[in-house]
Amino acid sequence: MPAGVKIPTRDLLNGTPPATRVRTFGDKVHELLVADNEEKMAKHIPSGKVSGGKLSRPLLWNVLSLIGVPDPIDPYLLGKFVRGNDVEDRAIKFLTGIDASKVADNTPVEAEPGNVLAGTFTFQKPGSYRGGVGYIDMAQEVGGMTVYHEIKSVTKMAYDRVDKEDQPYYHHAIQLAYYCLGDNVSEAYLQYLNADDYRITSFKINPLEYKEEIDKEIDDLKTVFITKKLPPFVALLDMHKVKRYRQYEDWNWLTPDQMMDKLQNQFPEQYKRFMEMTIDD
Repeated sequence: MPAGVKIPTRDLLNGTPPATRVRTFGDKVHELLVADNEEKMAKHIPSGKVSGGKLSRPLLWNVLSLIGVPDPIDPYLLGKFVRGNDVEDRAIKFLTGIDASKVADNTPVEAEPGNVLAGTFTFQKPGSYRGGVGYIDMAQEVGGMTVYHEIKSVTKMAYDRVDKEDQPYYHHAIQLAYYCLGDNVSEAYLQYLNADDYRITSFKINPLEYKEEIDKEIDDLKTVFITKKLPPFVALLDMHKVKRYRQYEDWNWLTPDQMMDKLQNQFPEQYKRFMEMTIDD
């Protein structure tokens, strides 16, 4: 456009009439998300085992989760979980051509030729290290080698961060490394999918570089169940300091003695479980 040229603008008829904000639909969706989560949590029986997906969280949160102390989750985070599942299926489709939503968990399926990744794929494959539990998003068998992939759906802001820093989020790498260590898998990739525009960026990690931290976190958990004393809240990552992402907010600012009193008096079933449980390799 030539400099100085102005684009003419026609006045809108009747201006811009105000619209009426309707919150009912969104509130109903939030209520359904909360109700569905409460139903699932009511049926959930804690395994009493370390979870690969919960590593790199504060020790206190992992202990409370292991013994089944409930922690309300707001609709914002519940919605993010649902979106994550939807978008991660899309990432798998991009990479393999396979619709993971139509494949049973832990069932091998061959990818058609011509896709980004080749070979046989298993989705939500059970994985374990030092007696823990977890599920690998995507296990790939190709050329006589096993490769593990962890798929992460992220916001544009989170995607831009890993893109700019050229490094994955630490807690994501820890999770993937945990699965690899349990199955002696050395080839591992974190696959980030931008939920806004479906851009993908990938990172290859060396699982052994995370072994020391993983072992420490498991050892610390074992110690808590030996001493039978709840630990104070200590953040491991910066995100744990952000209120929106904090868990067990009613517990975080208590002393260990106050926590034990709260556990015994308000959650007697979980207190009994805590006093009887051990963490075994």
